[in-house]
Amino acid sequence: MVTINFVFEGQLHHRAGVMACIRGVCGARHPREPGIWSTCVASALALLWMTALPVAAQATAPAASSRAACTLVFGHGRNAAADDDAANKSWDKVNQAFASVVATELGAQGLRSVRISLPVTVSDLAVIVPALLEHAEREGCTRIVEATLFVNEDDDVLVARLRAYPVQRSGTSTRIGQSDYSHQQEYPNTQRNRDRLVPAALGLNFATAYLSRPGR
Repeated sequence: MVTINFVFEGQLHHRAGVMACIRGVCGARHPREPGIWSTCVASALALLWMTALPVAAQATAPAASSRAACTLVFGHGRNAAADDDAANKSWDKVNQAFASVVATELGAQGLRSVRISLPVTVSDLAVIVPALLEHAEREGCTRIVEATLFVNEDDDVLVARLRAYPVQRSGTSTRIGQSDYSHQQEYPNTQRNRDRLVPAALGLNFATAYLSRPGR
């Protein structure tokens, strides 16, 4: 097993408590990223529609009862292993840590956010996207932010990505629009890099960049 600290040394934005944030553990084995994610996720998110699926959800300040427009922060890994439950749980932990800090930082800046997480073993977009829409509709969210950490084995790189989408409503229909923000960083998939990454601190960096985007 390999301890992963998802932010490179020298790139950390120092803030009280950041280095004490969640650390994830990930197995050295990194199964191939499903091809559907690398080629179809953006278009599928724009086309699929709403149903319900139980997922872990957590609201951040301001309180959901205020019913202010919210941002749904979605944490989910990519590298599911059919025969390695420990590795799957490790990917779940690092993605939960990443998404949790993104949601917390949005809340700290006065944006109501709701965080949901799905296990890495759930990979069917026809299930995932309707679940996101169901939660967005329930909470009154106008945006969905996907925060994900995974290995792209085709290019042998570690990928950290934050991508945002508008939630579009027309009459009784709700759908996810085309992405209007994307920030991605890639690192060589080496043992040294895996040992130097901290998911919580990386989430802070990505949230800061998102909140500073032009035209916000």
